[in-house]
Amino acid sequence: TSFVWDFGDETAGKGQKTSHIYVKSGTYMVSLVVTDDAGAVSQPKCEVPVIVNYQPRVDFSVRSLSLNRVLQSLDAIEFIDESYDPDGEIVAWCWGFGDGEFGEGHTALHTYRHSGEYIIALTVIDDNGETASQTQSLRIENRLPVARFDFAPKIPNEGEQVTFDASVSYDEDGAVVRYEWDFNTDGLIDICTEQPTVSYTFPKGGEFEVSLRVIDAEGATSYPFSTMIDVNWKPIAAFRATSFSLNELEEVSFTDCSRDPGGAIEMWRWDFGDGT
Repeated sequence: TSFVWDFGDETAGKGQKTSHIYVKSGTYMVSLVVTDDAGAVSQPKCEVPVIVNYQPRVDFSVRSLSLNRVLQSLDAIEFIDESYDPDGEIVAWCWGFGDGEFGEGHTALHTYRHSGEYIIALTVIDDNGETASQTQSLRIENRLPVARFDFAPKIPNEGEQVTFDASVSYDEDGAVVRYEWDFNTDGLIDICTEQPTVSYTFPKGGEFEVSLRVIDAEGATSYPFSTMIDVNWKPIAAFRATSFSLNELEEVSFTDCSRDPGGAIEMWRWDFGDGT
C-alpha cells in the first residue's frame, strides 16, 4: 500500500505518516491518495484545508517626553510598538510596565513614581489570534532633590544669631533626609543635620555666600543652592577731648572719632560719667 500526499503548495510527500514545513503563510488544501497492493486507488481522494499562520514579530522602543537625557521617576514615558505581522496585521497590544500597572494600544504613556529596575513586557495579537511577547529591562533613575532656604533677619548685625530655614526644600519622588550647610564659602560643610532649621552667628560683618545641599532617602544630592547675605558691621566708637585733666566747672569739648566699616553712623549717645 502506498500513500501519496499533496500539500497544496506544489510539493508532495509519501508514507503513511509524514511531515511538512510551509515556507509561506496561507490556507492550503492537503490531499491524500492511497493505493493498495492490487493497484486500487482510493476514490475520492481525501482533502483537508490547513491554515498556516506566522507569529507576529515583537519589538518596541521607549522615550521620555521630558527634556531629561535619562529616564527619571515622575517623567512621562512613551512606549512605542515597533512590531509587525509577516502574514497579516496586529490588532491588539497589551503592555506590562513592571510596577503592577498595565496599558493598551499601539503606543502607551506611563509614569514611574519611584526609581528602580523594571521589566517591561509587550504582548501582541494578530488578526488570526496568534500571540507573541517580548520583554525589556528599563532603568528609572532617581530624581534629584531641590535645595531652597530662607533666613531671618534679612540684614543681621555682626555677632547676631541668624536663623536659616530649609523646609522649603523638597524631593518630588521621596523625602529630604539631610541638610548640609556651608556658611563661609570654603567648600566645607559647617553644619550637617537631619532638621531643616539651623542657627548661625557671623563673627564679623561683610558679605557672605551661604550654600545648602540636601540629600534624599536614596542618597541623591541636590545641586547647591546659594544666596548672599550682607552682615552689618558694628560701628567702632572713639572720641577725643580738649583735655582729660580738668578743674571743677571747667568746660571740655568732646569730638566723635567713631567710624562704621559697613555704612554711616546715624545716631550718637554720650555718657559723661556724671549722670548726664
